[in-house]
Amino acid sequence: MSEIKRQRVMRPDGKAINIVQRRGHLSYCYNACCCGRTDRGYAPVLVDVYKEEWLRRKMRNKVHLTKGGCLGPCTLANVATLLFDGHSVWFHSINSEWHIRAIFDYIDSMIAADRFLTPPAEISEFVFQYYTWKGSETSTLLGITPSPTDGIVFLTHADTDLLTLSRAMQDLPDDFPKTLGMSLLAIKSEAHMAQLLEREIGAAQIIIVRIHGRPSSIPGFGELVKRAKEHHQHLIVISGTGDLNPEFAAISSVSPAIQQDVLAYIQAGGYANLTSLLYYVADHLLMTGFGSEAPLTLPEHGIYHPELPENTEWSDWQRYYQPQLPTIGITFYRSHWISGNTSFVDALIRSLEEKSVNVLPIYTSSLKTVNPETRQPYAFDFLIRAFGLIP
Repeated sequence: MSEIKRQRVMRPDGKAINIVQRRGHLSYCYNACCCGRTDRGYAPVLVDVYKEEWLRRKMRNKVHLTKGGCLGPCTLANVATLLFDGHSVWFHSINSEWHIRAIFDYIDSMIAADRFLTPPAEISEFVFQYYTWKGSETSTLLGITPSPTDGIVFLTHADTDLLTLSRAMQDLPDDFPKTLGMSLLAIKSEAHMAQLLEREIGAAQIIIVRIHGRPSSIPGFGELVKRAKEHHQHLIVISGTGDLNPEFAAISSVSPAIQQDVLAYIQAGGYANLTSLLYYVADHLLMTGFGSEAPLTLPEHGIYHPELPENTEWSDWQRYYQPQLPTIGITFYRSHWISGNTSFVDALIRSLEEKSVNVLPIYTSSLKTVNPETRQPYAFDFLIRAFGLIP
């Protein structure tokens, strides 16, 4: 548990007070002009759930909770705002218990990581920016259609893409072009797409769209293509299944070589490859100079440990292994490893190691894939070696 920080403040009456300093402040609008006003057709604000989650997670000395009046953007309704380590995140349409718990899960993840993190994929569609503190939303807030700048927006049907992007964005330098991920499944109508084209999508110079299915299934997709052409935005449309689709190539406004390279990065998978992809498109289309690695083929099965190198080999784990201690093996899906979604694995590893045991964590794409030499699932080969059943 991190040390509680205090600030000594002198009151006007001459009394010195020690004020506990908090990492964050979560405020939600209640019973003003729209938020929670069921009499006006809006969803209720679940006050009890906010309070229960805050108390249950024992955040009192870390994140303050405030039930307040109008926060401002009344057209969105049921708005909440989070300040954490100086970063501002706004949420709209927080209408259910699930939404509230997801926000508190997000706060918990930042407290555990001891730093600000990008909102996870499951709540990213409810995030917006209300002020211009990041210097990128001014034109939208003034009601002026933004011209494309140097940003990148990645639209996809796959939540795993957004989760991977969220992890990749943590490693981007401060001067990297603004990057945003959006779920295509969250775009419910042509009107919704039109709003995005006036805001986030319209402000990006590079638009990457990864489609599972037909473009016609995306509301307003034709308007997106039209708008990108009119404003000379770089539009890259690729297939979610990994094939080179001639229809998507015709829609895209980049060269076939760039489209093929983008597809190769996406198919290789993992947040490291996605980070390289972002550098690649920025360098090739925005003329930056970050430099990018070629797509790296990732293994289907392997060892992961937060204290060991990124591409851990058997010899790495053997050096970490303590022979006087018992060993516990765990397996988890490769999709968590390649997306960087390993915080729950890290917590399990540390909890077990505190009990004075070795932990051998194995990621695998499937426990059904068998090594023909050992006739065991590939993941079990690592475990069998660890327990000394084979050399």
